[in-house]
Amino acid sequence: MIYLTNSISLQMFKDLIRKDWELNITLRELDAEEAKVLLSTYFTSAIGHAGTAEFLSRLLGIEVPVSRKAITLGHGDRVIAVQPLGERLPPGQELTAEVLEEWYREGKVKFILIQVP
Repeated sequence: MIYLTNSISLQMFKDLIRKDWELNITLRELDAEEAKVLLSTYFTSAIGHAGTAEFLSRLLGIEVPVSRKAITLGHGDRVIAVQPLGERLPPGQELTAEVLEEWYREGKVKFILIQVP
């Protein structure tokens, strides 16, 4: 399965974390075109914010629905996390599609592919 999220959480790995063995995941930065190709066939959205879904729909040219679905990852799953890096919004400011577009142009929004073996 491939998921599209606006963050990554250890909660997503809850069924894979055990005391008696290690899990090695891989992380790799993608560009928008690589993300679009991976998402073009089928994906499950876990984008919980309307502004992020709007930004991604425009950037990728595919419909990204808003969904606050909780994800539990299994072996073979992949996640594309769309992550603003290095900056926080001022108190009271909303993370809109326009803010994300500006940050993306400035290189402050990254696509990170997480793969579970």
